[in-house]
Formats: sequence, structure tokens, C-alpha cells
Amino acid sequence: MNSKHQASQRTRHDLIIAAFEVVRKDGTAHLTLDNVARQAGVSKGGLLHHFPSKNALIEGVLRFLLERFEERVNFFYAAEPDGWGRWLRAYVRASFVEETLTPEIRSVVSMFLENPKVLEIVREDTERWMSRFMADEGSEALIRIIQRAADAQWLEVTLMPGSINAEDVLEALLELVEQAQPRGAE
Repeated sequence: MNSKHQASQRTRHDLIIAAFEVVRKDGTAHLTLDNVARQAGVSKGGLLHHFPSKNALIEGVLRFLLERFEERVNFFYAAEPDGWGRWLRAYVRASFVEETLTPEIRSVVSMFLENPKVLEIVREDTERWMSRFMADEGSEALIRIIQRAADAQWLEVTLMPGSINAEDVLEALLELVEQAQPRGAE
């Protein structure tokens, strides 16, 4: 990767972090391109080079969060034993990790629901994960239930940290992963 591309990626990352900072300090009503550019210390033109609209910035923030989640899943995947349900177990475990940017994420989540493009990104991401889970050829209905429960857990941890005994829920979901396994699979 050349240094120009690295600098561009770093600026893009800094703009996303600046968006979180604007929301944290001033609330979602103040998430404007001007405020994000100012927070990041770049010109508005520099911001527009990376994110041509506020919706594009919000989509960039969502993609950033999805990438961070995938990194966590990959971390747990590497630690899981080979065999049936490896991706699903890793996904469930990753869903129980509290985000380090939790206050900012709480504020940003509501903006995602207002943007049809963002909802499409979430739908595509969900189906990409399902295709990984279904490669194990287990019970599709049970796999979808487990995925949705893990997603709901992530949302609850994000919006209301400390509200449930996460260990009990994690163990129950991991038991369901084993139940989703087709008979005879190991």
C-alpha cells in the first residue's frame, strides 16, 4: 500500500472518529459536515472528498462499526475449534463484547434507522453472515434465531450496558448452536 493511499485511509478513519466525537460532545443534531471537518482538523472539501454527503458519512460510520465487529468475530473464530458451528459460535461470542465507543454508538444507532441505504447495508451484512453460517448445513431456522438473538444482545449491550446477566445468555446461545447442528455432524 503506497503512502498516499495510507494517508487517505488515515484521514477517512479520522473523519469517522471525529463524527463519533461530535455526537459524543454535542449530540446527533450537531452531526454536520462542517462540525465533523472542524473536529477532524480538515477542510470541508477534504471531508467531501471522502464523504460527499452526510448520508455517505453515516454509511461510512456504519461500515466502520461492521468492520470492527467482523474483526472481533475473526478473533473469536481463530480461537474456536474446527468443526460445525465455528462461525456461529464466534459471532455469538463477539456479540457479547462491549464496544469501547459505546456512548457514541448509542447516539448514532438511531440515525441508521432513518436512512434506507444504511438499512440495505445492514441487510447485506446480515445475509453475508448467514451464508457463512449456512455453509455448515444446520437448521436454518435455529441459526437465524441464534443470529438474531446475538444481534439483539449487541443492541442491548450497546444501548443499556449492564442490564442483563450476559454470561447466562451467552451460554444459552452457545448451547443453541450445538442444537442447530445436524445429526451426525461433528
